[in-house]
Amino acid sequence: MSKDAKAKIVKFKNRGADMTFFNWDEKLATNIEEFDTHHKHLISLFNDVYEKVFKCEDLDEERELTKQMLHNLT
Repeated sequence: MSKDAKAKIVKFKNRGADMTFFNWDEKLATNIEEFDTHHKHLISLFNDVYEKVFKCEDLDEERELTKQMLHNLT
């Protein structure tokens, strides 16, 4: 990987405390409470994975995290 690419990754990883990738918006609402509750939960899980992946130190740790998170979805 080039030095420029590595620098961009470091800058992205250190962009601040807000690690949210996707926010719930009422425009996404189906107006079916059960569906909206599940969709909000999925967005929360997605954001959790996103944040944790950026805290991983190496690819093996990322793979293990992904494996655990996918297992939790089933």
